[in-house]
Amino acid sequence: AGMAFEAMNHAGDVNPDMLVILNDNEMSISENVGALTNHFAKILSGSFYTNIREGSKKLLAGVPPVKELAGRMEEHLKGM
Repeated sequence: AGMAFEAMNHAGDVNPDMLVILNDNEMSISENVGALTNHFAKILSGSFYTNIREGSKKLLAGVPPVKELAGRMEEHLKGM
């Protein structure tokens, strides 16, 4: 995803007439690299995010439909 983001960023700068086709087969060919990947890794492994995530799980435990929706959203975001 790192190289794809860089390509999209560059395309936005040069303003080409282009078509983007996305395919999410949930398979990574190689390790994710780049500044955006590193930034997200720091956020997701930090104590602030972990505390918010665990607190949210406890809070949503009493509302099963919302908890299920939040769980699905989390899984989809992991694949980005």
